[in-house]
Formats: sequence, C-alpha cells, structure tokens
Amino acid sequence: MHMSFFLILSIIGDAIGIAGFAMNLHFSKQSKKEKWRWVLVAIALVISFSFTVYNGSELSRIKNIHRQASTLCEHYSTSYCEEYILEAITFLEENRERYPDSYDRAKQIYHDINDSAVPDCYDAARKMYGILKGISALNGEE
Repeated sequence: MHMSFFLILSIIGDAIGIAGFAMNLHFSKQSKKEKWRWVLVAIALVISFSFTVYNGSELSRIKNIHRQASTLCEHYSTSYCEEYILEAITFLEENRERYPDSYDRAKQIYHDINDSAVPDCYDAARKMYGILKGISALNGEE
C-alpha cells in the first residue's frame, strides 16, 4: 500500500497523542470522572484516526487504479490487439469488485471473439479501450 508522507505523519502524531493520553490517565491525580472524560476523548481520537487512515488508503487505491487504466490506454495499439485484450481483462479482473459491470462487459467481449468463426480482434480491442478510457476518465483524465 502506498501512503503519502502526510498520512504517515498523521499516524505518528496520533500514536503519540494516544500515548500521551495513556500516560496522563496513568500518572495524573484527577478524579475518576475526569479520567473517564479523557478516555472518551481518546476513543474519539482513535475512531477519527482510523477513519482518516482508511479513507486515505482507499483514495490512494482509487488513484492507482485510474493511473493503471490511463497507462493501459496510452499503450493501446492495433498491432498487438490480442495482447491488449488480455491485459485489459487482467486489469479488470483484478479490480472487478470496484467495477463489476465493466468486468462483465469485458468478459462478454472476450467470449464473443472466442465464439466467433471470424473474430474481429481490432473491434474487441477498441471496445476494451473504451472501457478502460471510461475508468480513467472517472479520475478526470482524458
């Protein structure tokens, strides 16, 4: 998983903050009611921290998927359409939980050219390119 510098810095800062809360609770001479208040603050911090880390890693994953789709679009060529179709199918299979309809369409395109007496590899490659172009466009790329 690729994490940005600021996400790692946030993780370290939150870990130090949680350790500070634990030390404050252990060494302070506050009443039990006051300590429970600090425990609730620490729990809220952990929940917030977990949410931030999850969303940061999910955003990074989505950007990586769109970058891969853009790279496949850049390498589109009719001179090796069979390889391109297999690359597209592999990419979509790897990301089928995020793009299940696109994966199903790609599988159908692949099965159609395999079932055809005279397969049109170039047309199938263009359709795969269109699917990948759509995924890369979701990230605002052209």
